[in-house]
Amino acid sequence: MSSVNPVPGRGPVRAGPTQPRRARLLVSKASPWKILQTAFLLSIALGVLTVAGYVALWMIFAATGFFDQLSAFLTSVVGTSLGSPVDLRHALPLNRVAAFATIVALVNVVLISVSATIGVLVYNVSAILVGGLEVTLTDG
Repeated sequence: MSSVNPVPGRGPVRAGPTQPRRARLLVSKASPWKILQTAFLLSIALGVLTVAGYVALWMIFAATGFFDQLSAFLTSVVGTSLGSPVDLRHALPLNRVAAFATIVALVNVVLISVSATIGVLVYNVSAILVGGLEVTLTDG
């Protein structure tokens, strides 16, 4: 049985500076179904943020008195020629703002999903003609 003894005075052998590894990939086709699913989920998240943003903005405006100040300004500009002063809180209640935000979010979900799917179909056709998109990945 033999044992390996390191050479005295020498440490472990280290290689010189190494170059980062690179991988060149060619994206020649994308799945329209997967893109549709991803775009749908991301647009649902954007829709939830849209509704939450509209409601939060309305609550901030109501808490700070913005509606009252704007109503007073509009009443001074337009006057009471309509028979009553302008009241934005009555004209834009929270439930109407939330319903409008929900409609906007639903329209965005449909538009984003359809446009992403059409975009990937156009990419697939152009990738057939041109060859695709080349991506270089490095590890450092």
